[in-house]
Amino acid sequence: MRRADASTTPKLRRPIPWAVLLVVSALLTGLSMTGAASATQPSAARDRVRPDFRVATFNVLGYNHTVPGGDRKGFADGRTRTNYALRILNYWDIDVVGFQEFQTENRERFMKLTGDTWAHYPGDTLARIDMHNSIAWRTDTWQLIESHTVKIPYFFDWQVNMPYILLKHLKSGRLVWFANFHNPANSHGNAEPKRTEAMRRQVVLANRLYATGMPVVFTGDFNEREDYFCGLTRGAPMKASQGGSVGISSTCRPPTGPTARLPIDWIFGSTNLTFTKHKHRDGKLVQKTTDHPVIFADVALPPA
Repeated sequence: MRRADASTTPKLRRPIPWAVLLVVSALLTGLSMTGAASATQPSAARDRVRPDFRVATFNVLGYNHTVPGGDRKGFADGRTRTNYALRILNYWDIDVVGFQEFQTENRERFMKLTGDTWAHYPGDTLARIDMHNSIAWRTDTWQLIESHTVKIPYFFDWQVNMPYILLKHLKSGRLVWFANFHNPANSHGNAEPKRTEAMRRQVVLANRLYATGMPVVFTGDFNEREDYFCGLTRGAPMKASQGGSVGISSTCRPPTGPTARLPIDWIFGSTNLTFTKHKHRDGKLVQKTTDHPVIFADVALPPA
């Protein structure tokens, strides 16, 4: 898979302040800006919206965690678990997935199983650590237009290149930005300062991509719950697939209700997208595959 030619890649403009974007949106749509706007439509309205694609975030539990002497006992080896991961993607008809901990052995098995029916980035085109956060898509549904990375602070002061790509939805011809992240956990000491800086960079990126006029989807294991939700949805025109507030109001309201389950794995989309379904799956096959749930959502694109 080749990186898009830099000569054909449009420069991303300086971020438009989120407050300005929200004002313009409100003037165009006549929506009130009083308080924090709901990130989801009423269920009846959502049911009338036909989704265009299904996206997932999936921490596959890297190969090294379940080798002999690894720190996750009771799991099959990573190659076997990759078989399970593909079964999950096929069963739930996932079109695009943000993988975390997608290590070399996981990737090699995935590509052996899928051939040219799936593609992914960055895969093995960059450093080994960069492969761990790859975006994969079905090639009969999507075409890669551009591929980029942004440096995100990780363990041991590493700066890991994490992907954001522009895909063309073949059926509709629409272009959508996808980005995928894994912010550091506290497994090697307090990583909160690194997560704070990672979120700052991700907010900047969300604003830059939104300013291109094309929809944006973020997937990832952010290792934060309310703090990340509030930071992203108040700092950029983004909303969570499971609901909650969005906007610059001083009050942040994370998703609530029995299906909300504040996770560390999230799917976010720009405010010009419609989430028509959000699912949190952690059944028997998922539990055999990984130590994370699989999160997926249906997405309807805005009118051209």
